[in-house]
This record gives sequence, structure tokens and C-alpha cells, in this order.
Amino acid sequence: MGIDNVGLNLKKFRENNGFTQESIAKRLGVSRQAVCMWESGKRELRVSTLIEIADFFDAGIDEIIRPGKIKANNNKKILISRATFELNAPGANEVLLIGDFNSWNAPGIPLKKSKNGIWKIDLDLMPGKYEYKFIIDGKWVNDPVNPKTIINSYGTHNSVKEIIG
Repeated sequence: MGIDNVGLNLKKFRENNGFTQESIAKRLGVSRQAVCMWESGKRELRVSTLIEIADFFDAGIDEIIRPGKIKANNNKKILISRATFELNAPGANEVLLIGDFNSWNAPGIPLKKSKNGIWKIDLDLMPGKYEYKFIIDGKWVNDPVNPKTIINSYGTHNSVKEIIG
């Protein structure tokens, strides 16, 4: 596997977990440009830096450099599924996704807007139930097309998506 593939995997892992190049750079004590160079495959990551990145994400190195469809968990293999999150908000300037899959870490995971005003992101998730909300231009909202919700500790509701393995 070339360093460009490792860089692309790092970028996807970072984006899927809702972090910016800047936040990774600050944590590692490097410039944002260094992170950009790693992700573009123009600079090779040292193993010690890769370990720091894995620690930052509370992940295994293999999850970052060799993402796959199967993840070992207590000697069992679990199928990781692709979950799509979509929101019809043509007038929005920014839509973020936040939930327990990224430990409710702000600023959230940015969705991409299509020409027809649908904001979308695909995440690779392990089987389980996930609570989430969208943040539309700074306002937290439930998924309007998902009727499954649960009351949270603040007395409001979170949307729930169940991933079946």
C-alpha cells in the first residue's frame, strides 16, 4: 500500500469522525499543512506520529491505514455497514451531523450539499443503535424523515438510526 493510500485513508477517517486538519495539527503539535501533506500522500507519516493519531481517535492503527469491511471484536468478526444520513435543506448554508458515533464532538461532521439541496454523508458504522441530530446553520434539529427518536438526558429527543450487521 503506497503512502498516498494511507493518506487518503487518514483523510476519510478524520472526516468521518468530524475532525478538521487544524484540530489534528494542534493535537500533534504540527502545522495544518503537514496534515494536508500526509493526506495528499506528499509526505510520509512516521510510525510514532501514526500512533499519536490513533491515540487521538481512540482507534487502532489498522483502522486508520487499512479500513475494511470487517473489524475484529473479541475474536469475532463484525460487518461494518455504510449508513447514509440525508437532509433536505436547500436554503441552508451549513449542515453538520453529530451523534454518539462521534461522541457528540463539536463541531460535528460536515455534510455535502448536492445541486438539488439535499445534504448527505455516508459513514461506516458497526452494528448498533446510534442517536444523532443535524445542526443546520447552528440550530440543532432531529431528522425530519426519521420517526424513530429517544428522549435524551436534556428532556428533548434525538433521532435514532439502527445499523444491522
